[in-house]
Amino acid sequence: MIGHNPVKVDSRGSSAAVEVDWPPPGAWAPLLRRFRRDWEKLIMEIQPKLKEYIDNNRGSLPPITDLDEPLQLDSLGLLRLVAFLENELGYRIEDEELIADNFATLRSMRDLLATKTPTGLTGEAKLPGAEP
Repeated sequence: MIGHNPVKVDSRGSSAAVEVDWPPPGAWAPLLRRFRRDWEKLIMEIQPKLKEYIDNNRGSLPPITDLDEPLQLDSLGLLRLVAFLENELGYRIEDEELIADNFATLRSMRDLLATKTPTGLTGEAKLPGAEP
């Protein structure tokens, strides 16, 4: 079972005196279910904001109607989208994550964001070393 780690220790470091069972069997399951439920809710709240941003910034292309529809972003569009994710939604996108597969569809972007924790909204772009 995940997280079940019985340990036997005594004051001399020997493994014979007291058995400590932490965390108790089954203790992680409710926490993991709650975390997953909260995370799925967060992703579902962000998806419409992300879709709205993309639809409003696709130029002459029609709005996205399917999670698997190609977004057809050019390089400048991708940079603007990353700035939106970081500054408006609070998600930090690492350089190594800036690959076409991560930004091909709404589903692939949702999957990328599902691996992240929002760090907080900045509301504006800041240059490294710039004064606040």
